[in-house]
Amino acid sequence: MIYSFGATVGPLLASVLMALYGPYSFFAFESAVAVSFAVFLLLRIRQQSPLPADQQEMFIAVPDTTPVAIVLDPRTDPD
Repeated sequence: MIYSFGATVGPLLASVLMALYGPYSFFAFESAVAVSFAVFLLLRIRQQSPLPADQQEMFIAVPDTTPVAIVLDPRTDPD
């Protein structure tokens, strides 16, 4: 839902800013969105405590090219 909102409002807001302040405002808008996202991520990372070591699992690289990849994951039940 948030993605849909951003995909709808973002281009509209960018075009209004470009009409008012010129084409270079597009880069300022994109930079503001990227910095806002980075600040949001940093705040979320700092809020959440790390997962205890006994609850962590080893990373297993699985290709994401086909739905059969789930079957290749050794942690899944074969049935």
